Amino acid sequence: MSEQSTMKTPTSECISELPRWAQLAFAARCARRVGHIVLQDWPGAPEEYVNLIERSILFVESAARNPETASEDAVVARDAAGSVTDEHAQKFDSSSSVSREIPAILALCSASEAAYIGSRVTDGDYSNLISAVSLTASSALKAAHAVSDRAGEVVQAGIQRDFELLIYYTEIHSWNDSSPVSPEVFGTMWQGRAPEGCAPS
Repeated sequence: MSEQSTMKTPTSECISELPRWAQLAFAARCARRVGHIVLQDWPGAPEEYVNLIERSILFVESAARNPETASEDAVVARDAAGSVTDEHAQKFDSSSSVSREIPAILALCSASEAAYIGSRVTDGDYSNLISAVSLTASSALKAAHAVSDRAGEVVQAGIQRDFELLIYYTEIHSWNDSSPVSPEVFGTMWQGRAPEGCAPS
């Protein structure tokens, strides 16, 4: 069995069981999980990566928490992240000299995709929301595996835990598409030992 075949995140069908803002909160959580790992694994990461990943994630968390007052920074974060991703896309198949940059690019893809769907949803466009959330989660998991197999395993378990927690809260609190979701509902980022390259939080 290939490594790629073992990299699983919740399916689109499963994600559809979550209300709208819970889906967005899930996308932000996936991006945040891997963003910490990638940037701590690469202490010398360019400031543009650090700022864009964090800015994108903060916007999506804000949008899910309080959709009506979400910042317009989403479009700026999305476009800037996209330009960085495009600029470095050719490096995925390049030499080992840029291998450390690849996880950061993947993490940036995850964060920028989350920002993109956040900007569309806050504008009232819910088309392709589920598939975009799924892509955000997949990019996050790929970025973690690009750091190390162990990081990938722990992030995958964390993503599954986050999803199951949202399903649970949706049921007990009767969340619907109007229910905001704060990032605080997830609790601590890591249960037990954090993966290498990521401090416990």
